Amino acid sequence: MINFETLFGAVITLSTRYSQPLLGLLLCIYAGWLWQRDALLAELKKTDAMAEHRLFWRVWPLYVKWLCPVIIGVILVQSIL
Repeated sequence: MINFETLFGAVITLSTRYSQPLLGLLLCIYAGWLWQRDALLAELKKTDAMAEHRLFWRVWPLYVKWLCPVIIGVILVQSIL
């Protein structure tokens, strides 16, 4: 019979070491490449009418499309190796 602590530890390791970085990478790909900028801007303007003129709006595409996926990919590769 499998020890519960061993099984629970394996599930925790699997989810934190592999699943979370993979889901983060997929979220960055979706938010950066698939989510239309106009739809995102409309959502941001619901709470901040000046969102289009802020630094966040200028930096966000570069950050989410390139920087975050690279960093998360490095973390994922390190966790696999």
